[in-house]
Amino acid sequence: MGLAAQAGRFIFGLMPSAWKIIAYRRPDKIGEPSIREFFLVALPEKDAAIAVLRMREGYDDAELEVIGEAPAESVAWLDIKPGQIFCVWSVE
Repeated sequence: MGLAAQAGRFIFGLMPSAWKIIAYRRPDKIGEPSIREFFLVALPEKDAAIAVLRMREGYDDAELEVIGEAPAESVAWLDIKPGQIFCVWSVE
């Protein structure tokens, strides 16, 4: 097997497997800043990741910003399983 085939297989195995999404939720009280949360959603399709996050209580009207795909190494390091939603950080 040539180097290109080996490299192609290596790159395929490291493809991103989660989406990085920032959610901006309305504050609990009027006048407070919005709540900003950073998520990794382990689904292969971006639209499915957004839909699953919207299904969570309190996120149906949140502004969602998709930053991009997370590297497979990050997903493995955090031990995120396919279909899981992982809140990386919540800032109020």
